Amino acid sequence: MHESKRLLEQSDLSIQRIADLVGYTSLSAFSDRFSRYFGKSPRFFRRNPQSWSHDQRPALELEKQTLSY
Repeated sequence: MHESKRLLEQSDLSIQRIADLVGYTSLSAFSDRFSRYFGKSPRFFRRNPQSWSHDQRPALELEKQTLSY
């Protein structure tokens, strides 16, 4: 997921191409997984890169920590 985020930040590749490069054959599956991991869709991230800080932890990571207590 971090590689796909990097590609969204640093390239003009389509979201479909990024999904392909990181191993997803389905754009829908990639978008779902990305959204669950980061809390925002790849499309949202591509259109609003300034809304993400580089030290923001993925949503699932925070969720796991919350559930482990």
